[in-house]
Amino acid sequence: MKNILFFIPALNPGGAERVIVSLANSWCKENRVSILTLQSTPCFYQLNDEVKHVKMGLSIPKRGVKRVLLLPWIEWKRYCYFSRYLKENDVDFVLSFTNTTNLLAALWKSFHKVPIIFLSERSDPNARNFFLQRLILFLYQFANGIICQNEYSKKYFLKHHFRIPLPVLPNPLNFQDIPVARGLLKKREIVTVGRLSPQKNHILLIEAFKDIAQDYPQYVLKIYGVGPMEAVLKKRIALLGLTDRVFLMGAKKRVMFDVQKSDFFVLSSDFEGFPNVLIEAMASGLPVISSNFPTGIARQLIVPGENGFLFPVQDKQALVLALKDMLGCRKNWKKMGEKNTQIAQSYSVNKVSALWFSTIVRIIGEKDK
Repeated sequence: MKNILFFIPALNPGGAERVIVSLANSWCKENRVSILTLQSTPCFYQLNDEVKHVKMGLSIPKRGVKRVLLLPWIEWKRYCYFSRYLKENDVDFVLSFTNTTNLLAALWKSFHKVPIIFLSERSDPNARNFFLQRLILFLYQFANGIICQNEYSKKYFLKHHFRIPLPVLPNPLNFQDIPVARGLLKKREIVTVGRLSPQKNHILLIEAFKDIAQDYPQYVLKIYGVGPMEAVLKKRIALLGLTDRVFLMGAKKRVMFDVQKSDFFVLSSDFEGFPNVLIEAMASGLPVISSNFPTGIARQLIVPGENGFLFPVQDKQALVLALKDMLGCRKNWKKMGEKNTQIAQSYSVNKVSALWFSTIVRIIGEKDK
């Protein structure tokens, strides 16, 4: 039995948060598992009773002078809390997710030998600003390993001469959150799911939908998610005269049960690590359209015309063509969805969580030799 600590800012709606909950729920059957969060918000996803959720409750103001003044003090308090927690609990290894907590864990590791610290690289490392890239390249090397979601991220760290283990592991897919019913009556909906943030580029999708809206008057676009760009998106929707055609649906815990009722799914992101939501939409039996973001996961999953379509990042005209291509091959949607369901099976939470655990244990064992 291992004593495992996950470390993340919060357990809000999001891909990284869902991965942590899936891994924690799987590993807690034979291990002691805790999740330490910086914020005090409750877990958005269903967490097993055996998993302990520890909340620091140390949040930083999002903007303004107050943020600048409080940032150093709260980060120091977070560091002290993390250090005290590790001293008071016999943790075998820490698995940290996202920039904020990864940097904090790596900084702590630079001064201590135990416990083992693993970081999970969740995004495109080249998409960060120069300062953050330099900080990450300096501190991440103190970790015992970085779990990458794709070869693209691994090559980034190898290029910068990292000598720590860099295993490439996919995200687990929890089929309890995926509807199994097929052949449902579909609605004339195009759907996407993702945080309302610049990275997801929902504005591109909204504007592309505007270009086809007149030719397909029966269709609406639904966007599931919450985030800082909600007001901006609402304004753009109104400006384009789409208030009765484009809808912001908010966050839902088992969103794929709503998504599955739509005709097809679109991911318009500028960059992604390993987009859970794309795999989940495929597992739900939907044809998919995705931007061909740099990490290459979308082009590994999608064969254009067979199970979906790809378009270059930020290329609105290409997205418009992809939407028209998809709408023009309606008779193939069932076959496309069946292929996507088969592809998604290889990402089941049981298979992938076991792979994560065995990989981490192997790396720890090699370190101890």
